[in-house]
Amino acid sequence: MELLSNPVWLALQTGHVHFAQGDATVAGYPADVAPFAAVAHHHDHPSERGLALALAGVDSVYFVGQLPSLPAGVRVEPCSPILQMVHGTLPAPTATTHAVRELGDCDVEAMLALTSRVFPGYFRRRTIAMGRYVGVFDGPRLVAMGGERLFADRYREVSGICTDPDYAGRGYAGAIVRELVTSMVERGLVPILHLSPVNTRAHRVYQSLGFRDSGELRVVKVTP
Repeated sequence: MELLSNPVWLALQTGHVHFAQGDATVAGYPADVAPFAAVAHHHDHPSERGLALALAGVDSVYFVGQLPSLPAGVRVEPCSPILQMVHGTLPAPTATTHAVRELGDCDVEAMLALTSRVFPGYFRRRTIAMGRYVGVFDGPRLVAMGGERLFADRYREVSGICTDPDYAGRGYAGAIVRELVTSMVERGLVPILHLSPVNTRAHRVYQSLGFRDSGELRVVKVTP
């Protein structure tokens, strides 16, 4: 589990190395992909050049798990810790099923509209390039979605799970998570996810789908 104590750094050194901007001391995702950056170890001092590259074009980014030591002039705001969960065994499906379909570039505007209302700040125009995304539709309307975000070695993050409030309570989130987890396991990957510890409703849903707590990670918001 030590690998998962620094998931953003691990992703930018392995499955998402092609997104990495920075240098050997710090790395970040492009601003239109994801608002995350990372250092290899707690209290690492990023180089001036690396930090400029990692934070290029961003309003702010989040460091997760291993937190940097940053120079004066960079604003650092502690955030609430996040809970990390790792998947074990997927329970047998229930009789209820929902039509879950692949999302692509043609769906990005609908995805941005949905996430801006119920999951603001984290989904960007090119976030869909991080992995596979799926959704549930009511006619032409996207009403629920989720997908793959961090790709850290053999671990794949389930992320962006959100449902239009008008369609809450219909089991869409569970159907989307089950689809994503099944696909990951078939590819030999280990599903993980992150959520706020106070989101008890989502926590119960994820537990019912075979996820178990693996620990809390510290988070800071960094503004250039």
